[in-house]
Amino acid sequence: MRVAGLLTALLAGCLAAGCAIPRALPSPRRATRPERVASGILKQLYTLQMTYRAMHGEFAATAEALETVGWEDQGSGYYPWIVHHRRRLCVAVLPARRPLVVASIDGAGRIHRGPYCGRPW
Repeated sequence: MRVAGLLTALLAGCLAAGCAIPRALPSPRRATRPERVASGILKQLYTLQMTYRAMHGEFAATAEALETVGWEDQGSGYYPWIVHHRRRLCVAVLPARRPLVVASIDGAGRIHRGPYCGRPW
């Protein structure tokens, strides 16, 4: 009987800890709507840059050049800013107004906060 009570107390403690642990751990930060919009535009620009490079052998230097492979401004409040350094690609989206997010995507498809793909160009 004593063992059963100990097991019950142990089980109740484990269940209580299991319920409390997720609340004690920091939750991953959820992206805000402007971050999701910027991320979606960056992914589209990345895909268009890869298409342009496959067709022309180099990355597009302007947003107008990307129009030849399908870029259309959807009135999202962002405009593309293309930054290259030799053969390294970095495409940023800049907000037309605040409080939108400045973000960029590099040639490997990684998204960064800020306009320079995590580099101090």
